Amino acid sequence: REGVVENTFLKKALEVPETMASSSFISCMGFPVTLSEGMERERWLLSLRRQPLLFIRVRKNERQVKQALELHNIKPEIMLVSDMGKLAGQCTDICMRLNTGVKVEKILDDEDYVVQDWASQESMRILIQNLDHAPGNIWDVCSGAGGKSIFLKDHLPPFRLLATDIRESILHNFRGRLRRYGLYGYRTMTFNVADGQMLQDKMPEGYFDLILCDVPCSGSGTWARTPERFYFFKENDLEKFKALQYTIAFNAQKFLKPGGSFAYVTCSVFRSENEEVVRRLEEHTGMHLIYQQLIDGTELKADCMFIALFSK
Repeated sequence: REGVVENTFLKKALEVPETMASSSFISCMGFPVTLSEGMERERWLLSLRRQPLLFIRVRKNERQVKQALELHNIKPEIMLVSDMGKLAGQCTDICMRLNTGVKVEKILDDEDYVVQDWASQESMRILIQNLDHAPGNIWDVCSGAGGKSIFLKDHLPPFRLLATDIRESILHNFRGRLRRYGLYGYRTMTFNVADGQMLQDKMPEGYFDLILCDVPCSGSGTWARTPERFYFFKENDLEKFKALQYTIAFNAQKFLKPGGSFAYVTCSVFRSENEEVVRRLEEHTGMHLIYQQLIDGTELKADCMFIALFSK
């Protein structure tokens, strides 16, 4: 059928008829799950059978980007984004949707765009919309290659950024990306935030106005894009992720300045990794939950993410 991914890792899922009830489908997959509020089970299951599309964020030169794509017979779908508020200024914020497999790196100038899924972009728009003042110091706790930090650097007034990750190799990529985009005012450190003692020993003195905590998770919101993770996932993994997510977030929030903002982010659609961790953080940290949302990209053939915003 058109739109179905041909991938051996999805064999278990694709063998199940689409007419099968969702509860039976979940049983077939080997573990029960409860989804976050706002996600319909049938819609999520169907999305796992479809190839996600490619999304880019245009940083500048929108007209040239569009012309370059059209010269290669590629007609992008332009998704104009609503105003993020006064903190974001007048920065260009254009999201384009392209067919998967388009070699944008061979067509566009590196500094003009960032490959970043719509849901990841949307999580940062939601964050900026809910900030009541411009942060001077931001900590990206589990930075990865830095897509969200780059978004914040592009849209917020200048700020000092600390990016940390357990993998030095990924921080090497992070530094290379920020140099490529001409972004400065950052430093990186390699350590495991789940290790509270290591954090106390290595963390620089001072507090942060904003902490972005995009924690390791099941990745269930991206399983259509990473089917191998779907195929090998076990129910017991959820308990391990929940414990790790809470530990990382709990340790990190200790360095939040009073009056600061804390963003808890996952690419999961499972309640146990989202609302349940958020509830535990609110009960045990003194932070106040001000907003939470499941970002549903299924209809756009994009990823799904979850974001919760706290104040202290």
